[in-house]
Amino acid sequence: MPMPNISIRVPENIRKRLDQYVDKNLTKTKVIARALSQYLGINDELAFTERLSEVERGLFEIEK
Repeated sequence: MPMPNISIRVPENIRKRLDQYVDKNLTKTKVIARALSQYLGINDELAFTERLSEVERGLFEIEK
């Protein structure tokens, strides 16, 4: 089942900051979804597989 999507318009300064996060191996979608989740107070609903992937990426960086 495809995930629903939305479009947003952001000021240039926010887009530039968003691009910095993309440089850190996070997609714009993930950054925006996390920000909305945090704002709405539903951080605990992040998918387990997503959190596990984050831990694995962190371990990979440490092992480098």
